Amino acid sequence: FDSLTASVIVKYEVSESLDFSSIIIEDSIQTDTSTDFTVKMDITGLQPNKYYFYRFHALGHTSLIGRTKTNPRNSVDNIKLAVLTGSDYRRGFFTGLAKISERNDIDAVVHTGDYIYEGGGGVERMHEPNAEIYRLQDYRTRLSQYRLDTNLMRCHQLYPWIVIWDDHDIVVDALTDTCYRHDPAFGSYQARKYAAIKAFR
Repeated sequence: FDSLTASVIVKYEVSESLDFSSIIIEDSIQTDTSTDFTVKMDITGLQPNKYYFYRFHALGHTSLIGRTKTNPRNSVDNIKLAVLTGSDYRRGFFTGLAKISERNDIDAVVHTGDYIYEGGGGVERMHEPNAEIYRLQDYRTRLSQYRLDTNLMRCHQLYPWIVIWDDHDIVVDALTDTCYRHDPAFGSYQARKYAAIKAFR
């Protein structure tokens, strides 16, 4: 989307089948620059412990097909979770996510924090922007860079995710109301924290 695009209507579809021959929900939602052209909706009325497929249409294009799975309603013998933490884009190629995506027996992925890292530079790959992030657009750019990684994208495509926050999602050693590692040259720590939260949401 370019800066001249004021808003976009996104159509979404939920299906019980991969070929979308049985669409059970279809609707549309408007998005714009205030949410970085992302969309979020709560889907209700789905059956428990069942796979569903979804996709989006906007500006003449159709997204990749995503798959999700609903939680069971009653007791079950087991649930398989893939548990992740500390995914630093600069230090590797997320090959662990590729291994998870090769399986077909995961009920959900749980990420226990540090989904992104706030620093610049890189070892295997360089962060964008190549600097410590602290503004809303910085966090949006960094999240976009991570989510364009093919292994991370594929894992999101196949499984529902439960993401918990940790400090690097804002800044190392982040606290509720202050952070001694926050550089005052970046302005208010509170503003930085809320920028990180808004970008993530």
